[in-house]
Amino acid sequence: DFSFFRRASDFLKHGMSSTQDTKAGEEDVEGVPYEEPEEDLVEDRKSPSSLGSGGRSRSVSTPVRPSTAQQDKLKALKVEDIPDASARLFWLKYFQNKTDVSERTFYEALKMEFKDSVPKFVRIVSHFVISVKKRAKYDRTKFERRVDLLAFKRFVCRFGHERKNGWKAALDCVKETLFEENKTRSGKLLASLAPWYHADIPINKMKSILLAEKNWGKFLVREVSPKDWNKLEVVYTKELGRGQVGSRRKIVKLRPKQGIWVWVGANGKALGNKSLKVALKAMTNGRDPIQAPHSQDDYYVTTSSGEKMQSFYKVAGSVTL
Repeated sequence: DFSFFRRASDFLKHGMSSTQDTKAGEEDVEGVPYEEPEEDLVEDRKSPSSLGSGGRSRSVSTPVRPSTAQQDKLKALKVEDIPDASARLFWLKYFQNKTDVSERTFYEALKMEFKDSVPKFVRIVSHFVISVKKRAKYDRTKFERRVDLLAFKRFVCRFGHERKNGWKAALDCVKETLFEENKTRSGKLLASLAPWYHADIPINKMKSILLAEKNWGKFLVREVSPKDWNKLEVVYTKELGRGQVGSRRKIVKLRPKQGIWVWVGANGKALGNKSLKVALKAMTNGRDPIQAPHSQDDYYVTTSSGEKMQSFYKVAGSVTL
């Protein structure tokens, strides 16, 4: 456990923001609405007043839960609500009127839909980018990866709608946005999911990862929520001295029609770039990423009972394209 408390100091509000103005390759975007990120979090590792009966005390802000009306709206989501016609046909073809399927079932269908794509690449996208962690239906004490209509809609809106060639180019858009490519000495092209992308990592787990000493000064990117398809949260830490480390959370938004990612610069002006990687570099002042689990070579997809699947379902490492 870590001890968190809120601190409204000028240093945190201004000193941890990017001090860079618009760089070469960035495009100014006027009139972009901006939602203020959550307040900074600070951990005091030395202050005796922060220590409780167990040596540490903890105070974490509770995430705002969706209202009853919002929950009803999510439950009422139908296939017809998927904005892209080709994506709707895909879902109806393989899953009919179901609103929720297992990630493994979804992967098999996605592999059939995109026959020209490398199966391992499709598997990584299905597992890390599209599916969400939910309680297992047959055992509510365990979790499993599943794809419901809300998660599928997020994927379609972000990568397969109002983009060039729509749904048919969705995987190409994912590769361009969330994957990093490198060439081997033999000339082979290897692609791997960006190490900074932590998908739907829970907020409490994110905090413990951020404040691990080996991750000080680094950043990660996580999903805001399944319904916020056009937003990603960028979080990074900075050592403040005197045994304290602070974290800063920012939002980067996608404008699909223009194909650009928008964020707020140090001067409060909205900036945009077609490359998410360029946006992240500017927002974090070039910090190194915190390695996500998928970047580990021994990461396997597991069943809800915790057993490893056969090696065919290993989803970590690089993919030869």
